[in-house]
Amino acid sequence: MFNSGRPLALLAFICVSIAWGTTYAGMRVAVESIRPFTLAGMRFTFAGLVLMMFLQILGVRFPTWADWKRIIPAGFLMLTCANSITGWATQYIDSGFVGLMVNSGPILFVVLAAMAGDKIPWRAWLGLAVGSTGLVVLLMPKLLASSGPARDASDPHVTGALIALLFSPMFWSLGGFVSSRYPAKCHPIMSAAAQTAVGGLLAWFAAGLMGEYTNMPTPTPKSLWALLYLIVIGSWVGYVCYNYCLLHLAPQTNASIVYLNTVVAILVGVAVMGEKLRPEMMFGGVIIMAGVYLANTARAKKPSPAAGPVETPPVIESDRDSLSTK
Repeated sequence: MFNSGRPLALLAFICVSIAWGTTYAGMRVAVESIRPFTLAGMRFTFAGLVLMMFLQILGVRFPTWADWKRIIPAGFLMLTCANSITGWATQYIDSGFVGLMVNSGPILFVVLAAMAGDKIPWRAWLGLAVGSTGLVVLLMPKLLASSGPARDASDPHVTGALIALLFSPMFWSLGGFVSSRYPAKCHPIMSAAAQTAVGGLLAWFAAGLMGEYTNMPTPTPKSLWALLYLIVIGSWVGYVCYNYCLLHLAPQTNASIVYLNTVVAILVGVAVMGEKLRPEMMFGGVIIMAGVYLANTARAKKPSPAAGPVETPPVIESDRDSLSTK
C-alpha cells in the first residue's frame, strides 16, 4: 500500500481520513444553532470561492462554460442535496451513526454503473448484497423500536432522519457518478472548489425554500467554531490531502480511505460527543464495510469508488480527471 519513498503520501492519507471522519461531529455541533441548509450555504460558498481565488493566484485557470455544465450538476447533487440532508439528520441522529450510513455510498455506485450499461463483476453485485444486508441490520431495530442512535428517541423526527440518511448517499453517489463519467477539463482541485462554491450557492436558495430564514436563531460561538473547523479542516485540508493521495497512491488505496474515516467518525462520536456504540452499529457496520470492500476491489482495474463523506460523503474518483468533495 505504502512504501518508504512515500512518507508524505502516508501523512496525507491519514490527514484526509481524520479530516473527513471528524466532519460528522463538526456538523452535529454546528447545527445546534445554525440551520442545516444555511450551514451548507455558509460553509461551501466561502470555502469554494476562497479556494478558487487562491488557485487563480497560483495560475490555475478558471472553469470554462463547458466545465461549468459538468460541475453544476455534481455540486448540486453532492453538496446542496447530500451534504445538507446529512447536516439535517445530525440534529436527531448521533454523528458516528451518520458517518457509517453515508459511507455506505460506494455500494450504490454498482447500481449506477449497471444502469449506465457497464459490465459489473459478480464480486461487485455480492458487495451490493452484503452492504444492503448490513444496512438492514443497522436500521431495522431503530425503525421497529423507535429508538437507537437518537439523542431523544421519542422525537418524531428520528424516523425521518433515518430515511433521509438512506437518500444522502444516493445523491452523493449519483453526483460522483456524473462527475466521474463527465469530468471537467480544468484542474481537479479547481473543479472541486467550483463544485463546492456551486453547492453552497444553491444551498442558500434551498434554505429559503425550507423556510430557514424565518426566525433564524443567533449562532453560538460553539457552532461558529464548528463552522470554521468544517471550512478549514473538512474542506481545505481535506481537498489538498486527498488530491495529493490521488497523485501518489493507487486508486484501490484511495478507496480504502472510506474505512478509516468511518472508524474515525464512530470513535469521535463515542470519545468526544458522548455517543453510545451499540451492538447493531458494530455488526451492521462490519457488514456494510465488507460490502463496500467487495464493491471497491471488484472495480480496482477500472475507475473505482473512493472515499471521501461531506464532509461529506464517499468520493467517486476516476483516475485523476475528477475530484468530488466532502
